[in-house]
Amino acid sequence: MAAKISIFRPLAWFGAARALVVHIDGTKAGKVKSNGTESFDVAPGVHHVWVSMDWCQSQPMQVHLQEGETLELDVAKPPVLASLLNILVSPNSVYELKRKA
Repeated sequence: MAAKISIFRPLAWFGAARALVVHIDGTKAGKVKSNGTESFDVAPGVHHVWVSMDWCQSQPMQVHLQEGETLELDVAKPPVLASLLNILVSPNSVYELKRKA
C-alpha cells in the first residue's frame, strides 16, 4: 500500500489564475490550482516536497511517511508586500508549505 501527500492551496491574489507545480523528490508530480487540493501517491519513506511557479518556489520540505499514511500540507498564503519583496530578493521562499494543523 502506498502513502499519500495531499496539498491544499488557498485562494490568494498572488498567482491566482495559474496553478502551482508540485515537485516530489525532484520530479514534477502535478499541479494544484488556487483554492484546490491535489493528492499524490508516493512510496513509504523519506521525500522532499516543494511547490513552484516560474522562478518562485517554496523551500523543500523533507517528510517521512509510513505505509498507508496521508500527509496533508497547506500552501501558506503569502502577504502581498512580502510576496513582492521575496520575488525580487528571495524567490526561493515566496511560497511556504506547512503541515495541516
